[in-house]
Amino acid sequence: VLHHVTSAYDMDMGLLAKVLRLGRERISEKGTASANKWVDPISSQTSMPREQVMASFLASFKSRYRCVDARYADDQLDRAGELVRTKFATDRWTHRVP
Repeated sequence: VLHHVTSAYDMDMGLLAKVLRLGRERISEKGTASANKWVDPISSQTSMPREQVMASFLASFKSRYRCVDARYADDQLDRAGELVRTKFATDRWTHRVP
């Protein structure tokens, strides 16, 4: 099982408001007036340094779920590198605005 989350330790909220494209319906679902009110960086809620926050998240996740530490196999890394070169590092991907 792959667990995916997006979290931000710190960010430029003015820039975020310019680049984050949320529909009015999505924002109103959350009961907020803007993306600035909806997104709250972790650094605003704690004085812990980023490294300590990350270690804490990892320890908490491992204590709740059965986890196995593993490394990527060479063929997986090769495939990921190929995807970076052919898809994710292209202007078509990085400059895409849905």
